[in-house]
Amino acid sequence: MRKFWKTLIVTVVVALGVTSLAGATSSGGGDHDGSHDDGWSDGALSPLDAWFLRQAQHSNAFEIQAGQLALTKATDPEVRGLAAAIVQDHSAQAQQVQALASKYSVPVELVPSPLQAFALEQLG
Repeated sequence: MRKFWKTLIVTVVVALGVTSLAGATSSGGGDHDGSHDDGWSDGALSPLDAWFLRQAQHSNAFEIQAGQLALTKATDPEVRGLAAAIVQDHSAQAQQVQALASKYSVPVELVPSPLQAFALEQLG
């Protein structure tokens, strides 16, 4: 029964993340060909871009910690290999996000969101 709840929690976390991202991008509006004047041509990031960087860093932290958890708990060599790749990939992405966020003075933290932290706690 515990496995059921863990699976349910992870599914909800993923679903909420997708829903959150869809809501933010749909409110952005505008043309996608770059011809729309959104008022952000002065080199500053739009609020949506800054939001994306913060959310990307939360996601990177979650994936890194989940991968590390899988490395300690998985018994299948392929699962362990995938976990190692996820940790490596998201660690590199976290560095890219941090560099871009620093360039535009957007504060980001490499920590899971509260909901993601809860899911990790349940899995741990």
